[in-house]
Amino acid sequence: MKGELRRSINHKNMLKRKFYRNRTRINWENYRRQRNCVTRMRKKSMSVYLRKKCNNENGRNAFWEVVKPLISDKVKGNQDRVLICDNGSIVNNQERVSNVFNDYFNNIVADVGQDSGYNNVNVSEDHESDFDVYLTNVLQEYESHPSSVNIRRNIVNNTEGFSFNSVELEEVERKLRLLKIRKSPGCDNIPPKLIRAGSLAISSTVTYLINMCLSSSAFPSALKKAEVSPIYKKR
Repeated sequence: MKGELRRSINHKNMLKRKFYRNRTRINWENYRRQRNCVTRMRKKSMSVYLRKKCNNENGRNAFWEVVKPLISDKVKGNQDRVLICDNGSIVNNQERVSNVFNDYFNNIVADVGQDSGYNNVNVSEDHESDFDVYLTNVLQEYESHPSSVNIRRNIVNNTEGFSFNSVELEEVERKLRLLKIRKSPGCDNIPPKLIRAGSLAISSTVTYLINMCLSSSAFPSALKKAEVSPIYKKR
């Protein structure tokens, strides 16, 4: 910590104590301005420090030495074994637990649509007429659903149809800067705090990837992964 930043922090603390002793408007404004000044100085100091440490000239080791503390260590801290009850028996083998959860979530929607008579419809190119009948029946069944009614009401004056628009670089930068840093990372273990800190550097690449997904009508398989954490809730 530089001397200038340390002196600013000490001055802020002094103004804070002064405000708590005498809560006037002037004391509050003095404390608020100094607090904001310290925040800006701390961010600037941290930015300079990270750029210096992450410089390619310092090598990979110096880069990971700075970045690792920002990466979530939730896996290290979660050593509790998961126990579940499957068909009346307790399962404590972690491989069996994983298989039970996997089978459950893979088959959870297996019976969806069984009572509608549409589950055996062939939707291949050779049976387009079957699919048309299936689609017509589905639309008729949910025509009066509240969501369908609301959609029709909102697009009654829309004559241009529906389409996705490509995203702009400025929009992606703004979204990355607004990421909530206290959220848990995904399967890639990259914390939102690190993504937001490097928003200016990665925003152009993210913009390109998003627009490629929209133009090719494809979504990356790696982004379809999800972490499922069973949490016991008392009844």
